[in-house]
Amino acid sequence: MDRNELLRHTQRFREHEQEKIHACQNLKSQAPLEQEGRRHTMVKIRKLGHVGIFVRDVEKSKKFYTEILGFKVSDVNEQGITFLRCSTDHHDTVLVPLPERGQGSDQEERREIQQISYEVDRIEDLREALKELKEKGVTIVSGLRQRGPGNDKTIDFRDPDGNNIQLYCEMDQIGWDSVSKPKEMWERKEL
Repeated sequence: MDRNELLRHTQRFREHEQEKIHACQNLKSQAPLEQEGRRHTMVKIRKLGHVGIFVRDVEKSKKFYTEILGFKVSDVNEQGITFLRCSTDHHDTVLVPLPERGQGSDQEERREIQQISYEVDRIEDLREALKELKEKGVTIVSGLRQRGPGNDKTIDFRDPDGNNIQLYCEMDQIGWDSVSKPKEMWERKEL
């Protein structure tokens, strides 16, 4: 992209930024893929539903997610699988006891998760969460920062099984025109 194209793209982005936010607010009740003209696809995914995590100690993990992150327990089934929520959905996080060796997916066979991200309302919520996590001895992976694409503000930390958990806020929204910020406008910084 030459300089003139970049300037035009940047100007277009800035002109429509407020319109995009408004459009996104109106689109939340509709399937996002339909809004981007992909109606012909068979599967119409609306949002991330839930994440299932193998855990070594369900009680320890349940305590972490409820007492430190504020989740609520919705149900526990007959296999000890614990269904947690941070919203009005029945569950968005599922804690699954890691099977004993020789009974399925043991620790060496398990698939790793790169991260599990949960949205908070404001950057102040991230600052407060970071302070509380440190006070409770939770392993912090990265402090408050902004890492580029999406320009969301994030903190990252580990759950009892070493999974990377992320809290974020202020993620860019993609509006009716499907234009995101050009790479030159991505910000990467510690906050």
